[in-house]
Amino acid sequence: MTSNFPDLAEQSVSIIAHVDNFAINHDLFHSHRIVKPSAGTIIDRKGRLELSGWVIGKHLPVIAVEVFLDNQLIGELPTDIERPGLIQRFGELIEKQNVKFGFRQILNLPTLLNEQSLIIKAVFSNADRVSIGQIDCKSCSTEQIIQNGVGPDFIIIGAMKAATSAIYDYLQRHPQVVPRRPKEVNFFSKPPKPYQKSWGWYLSLFTGRAEYSRQHGLSPEQLLMGDASPSYISHPDSPARIKATFPKVKLIASLRNPTERAISHYHHQVKRVKDEQRSLEEAFSVANLEQAVEAMSLHGDNVPLFRTLDTWNTSRYLLHGQYAAQLKNWFSVFPKEQILIIDYHDLEHRPKKFLEELFGFLELDTPIIDDLEKVYANSYSSPPSEIKERLNEYFQPFNQELKNLLNRDFKWF
Repeated sequence: MTSNFPDLAEQSVSIIAHVDNFAINHDLFHSHRIVKPSAGTIIDRKGRLELSGWVIGKHLPVIAVEVFLDNQLIGELPTDIERPGLIQRFGELIEKQNVKFGFRQILNLPTLLNEQSLIIKAVFSNADRVSIGQIDCKSCSTEQIIQNGVGPDFIIIGAMKAATSAIYDYLQRHPQVVPRRPKEVNFFSKPPKPYQKSWGWYLSLFTGRAEYSRQHGLSPEQLLMGDASPSYISHPDSPARIKATFPKVKLIASLRNPTERAISHYHHQVKRVKDEQRSLEEAFSVANLEQAVEAMSLHGDNVPLFRTLDTWNTSRYLLHGQYAAQLKNWFSVFPKEQILIIDYHDLEHRPKKFLEELFGFLELDTPIIDDLEKVYANSYSSPPSEIKERLNEYFQPFNQELKNLLNRDFKWF
């Protein structure tokens, strides 16, 4: 591992140990509840914590909720958030009291809380304050959190522009897969300057399992959560970093005809990233391809160095399609049976087979998904045949190397 990757053993984080919704005093309230956070929630490294819920006064309106830490006021949340379920039940009271009952806000807390409690108080229109709940915090090592099952069960490692967004979307439609956003977090691959994201931040993305379990009547053991970051497949340090922390995680790699992938990558840089100003013909001209190949022959797989060279804008389209070298790096760390390698071509032409392979690998029933094409569709004009032929010729030895490595024919060979 590189030295600037966060050290798991050195980090502690604050977590929510317990959330206590106090018994409702029906002389004062119709109802109140703290919805978020839930037990197990990790407070991120900047001390941000989402607090939300509702409170309904019986005779007087509750105009705000106050949050205290060690008797110090740290937040005042107005009760101005609409909650549709409450509108149906208390519509007349909403109009009469001129409040909407709901509260939601990101609190800014000290970055590490240990054996401390947040006290939540309702503020009535006559300035009376009544406690409605308590949130207990504690410090916990990141190693302990992982040992308690927090983290990804599967990781989609790539390849870029090979339907990773579609795969992630299909998986999140399954009732046993806990939805998690954003899709791409790139925790194990992005170079830190300095490293901006901590283990606490990463693990906080996977603390929704318990709440989802309660909402859907499933045990946490039945549920899966995942990471989908196509930058992982080509990053030399990603396999070892993941193995050191999540040795049993299931890995998914989708491979696409590298010529088609390179052209799709070009259009991605033009439309989404907007850092590609050249025409398609210029980006894949004979001269630019020759210069990129020469740079790669001189510098091997030193991607950080490539990024500093003028040839990078073309080299990136070629490097990401050299699948055999990337997979060899993963196979040196993980057993092959722990990595599912699927063919993007099957998604286009045999979607049922594609999905059965994907969900079967994760030991999930295959759901019925009707709108497959809507997720991964990306339109652009067909490239000139000479560009495709040029790229096919370049990738031919890399495709042969992949065939030899996997002992498998892909439809695009």
